[in-house]
Amino acid sequence: MSQTLQKIEFSDLHAMLASLNANFAIIENSPLFKGIPGTPGDQGNPGNQGPRGSIFILARLSKFIEFADLSNPSNRYTQVLNQGISALNIELINDLITANDPNILKALDLPIGESLMNGDLLILESDMQIYKFNDVTKKFIAQGIVLSNDLNIFQTIDQMVSTALKDTLANIKSQLDNLTFLNYGSKGSRFAYTGYIDKDGTRVPDPFVENVTTYFPDLIGLNHAVTNLGANSQISHKFKHVYFGLSDSLTSDQNLGVQDSYIKTTTVLGSIREYVRKLQLSASQGSLMNANVNPTSEKLPALVVMQNDYNTGILLGGANHLQEPTLGNYASIYKDIHGNLVLKSKFDTTNFEILQQ
Repeated sequence: MSQTLQKIEFSDLHAMLASLNANFAIIENSPLFKGIPGTPGDQGNPGNQGPRGSIFILARLSKFIEFADLSNPSNRYTQVLNQGISALNIELINDLITANDPNILKALDLPIGESLMNGDLLILESDMQIYKFNDVTKKFIAQGIVLSNDLNIFQTIDQMVSTALKDTLANIKSQLDNLTFLNYGSKGSRFAYTGYIDKDGTRVPDPFVENVTTYFPDLIGLNHAVTNLGANSQISHKFKHVYFGLSDSLTSDQNLGVQDSYIKTTTVLGSIREYVRKLQLSASQGSLMNANVNPTSEKLPALVVMQNDYNTGILLGGANHLQEPTLGNYASIYKDIHGNLVLKSKFDTTNFEILQQ
């Protein structure tokens, strides 16, 4: 049954697209508009074979001496023949490859027409090491793997992994030792509680408290240190609390005496460069007042706070958001622009106490 093409009229977009699709279908399937299908085309030619994958190559003494020239003592293959297997080394092979020696591929027992490919692995009969061919440098590069006589490569790989792990852990330890500020977990030690001392110096027992747990930083050697505090003390489980402090490796000195086993420290909060500049100015002026305030062996500050401005310095307050929901309830300590020390019980108040210099 023949079909005629529909007249394209635009009444709406949907109807027009339907008519177009119908006409295209008629044209595509009608012998009036479609020619007779041709015969199948010829099969295309096969493409070129891709490069082979990497292979293992065994450099054997018996194969290399086949190319020795007895009339030429300087011939590299002749040197291998005269000197024995010790002369069959990776330097010799790389030199022959670089020089495009016509016999090197045959000496390596590669099939005719083959060439070295990137990633080819070479095993020297002289040292049983594995070398990988680099197509950029045109040289074999040692991989650090030596095959044992029974070809137990897994033992060698295990040794390499073990060495790499040791080196990595040593590097991590070195980096941790150089860290300045660390966090330490908390361990609790329970001590017998015998009450408290009142204002008159009298010990008052507390019947509701049998013992008290003291929080200690989780530091190496802590268990031994706490055990020595008394028979009633013992390390308990860890708590949801952390200490922050300077690295023990930076502040401990094993060469110092028992009574002075730590290194004195000064922590500068703020610009260390500005702090150094002030030290230099104080020292260069040479006055007695400046000399007295500069840090020396007899007076080293534990903390130096470099204020960002003359309106704030240190805020003090609790973490409980119910008791102190905003920073306005925090206490404030700072030096104002006139050199006065200002103490505020509340940060957002104008009521404060000034301690004049």
